[in-house]
Amino acid sequence: MNMCSALEELKREGILEGIEKGKQEGIQEGIRAGIEKGKIEGIVKTYKEFGASQDAAVQKLKSECGLTEERAWASVKEYWLS
Repeated sequence: MNMCSALEELKREGILEGIEKGKQEGIQEGIRAGIEKGKIEGIVKTYKEFGASQDAAVQKLKSECGLTEERAWASVKEYWLS
């Protein structure tokens, strides 16, 4: 194998390794996003079920999940009626 072929093979292997790593990271990120979405939905529905106010649910989302005020309200509106 000459030097050019060896370098091309190393490059190809590096690319394939990078693609595989990217896939795995994407899967993990998707799992984390799904868990976070489920947590947010669970908090909102639990607060509603127990008769808490939407304001209380927003405050909980902000403190527990680190959501902004805007994102917390959007989540409450999304899950409160579903």
